[in-house]
Amino acid sequence: VEATRDTFTNPAALFVHTGVPVMGVLPKLRRLRIDQKMPGRLAGSVSGREALETARRVYLTLVPREHTGNARVIGITSALPADGKTFISMLMGQVSAGMQNKTLLIDADLRKPALHTRLGTDNATGLSNVLTGQAQPPEVIRPTDIANLAFMPSGPLPPNAADLLSGSQLYSLISVGQEVFDLMIIDGPPTMGLADAQLLGNAASASLFVVGSGDQRKGPLRAAVRRLAMARVPLVGTVLTKFDFK
Repeated sequence: VEATRDTFTNPAALFVHTGVPVMGVLPKLRRLRIDQKMPGRLAGSVSGREALETARRVYLTLVPREHTGNARVIGITSALPADGKTFISMLMGQVSAGMQNKTLLIDADLRKPALHTRLGTDNATGLSNVLTGQAQPPEVIRPTDIANLAFMPSGPLPPNAADLLSGSQLYSLISVGQEVFDLMIIDGPPTMGLADAQLLGNAASASLFVVGSGDQRKGPLRAAVRRLAMARVPLVGTVLTKFDFK
């Protein structure tokens, strides 16, 4: 039956069609609930705890305990919007910070940013200001209510996102960030129809591809994975979200 469907509903099929290891499966959540006393944290629920545990396993695979040297830079993307990449970015940031790592979460979706809304803050300044030389990274990095987790919003949306991301400022930002943070997580835009995800993926040391169970059609997904491969993005794994274990 799975072979006749045009969307992915199990991890095995996802691996067969992409050739990329499935690093995690997240349960289907009714909605992403934010703990108002601790913005950015999932409210305590069984599915929320399962999601955090999955993110912890993905984190430990990407960032081995014995890792030393330059900080890891993890890029997160998807084929199309609403697959859960921003959710995964938040979970990974929370897990990393909980392991006492100084972590920077960057909203690099310069088309339709969402992290500032999820974290309950504004988007007045951020990454776009750094990329245009209007601000230095420390001026736009904000603390969060989660210890060890800092956040850089996307900033004002530019008319030339791909041009900004292809410049040297992005690599300068990462180089400076690696001197301060143990882990940098880049929440990027979807891959299809944009060059942004490939540019961000090339700047990362490892990239995750997020797929919504039952949402993502196989054709666009394979095309997105091919685009990343052609751009030599270090795609190391996929994460299947919205999975109904029943």
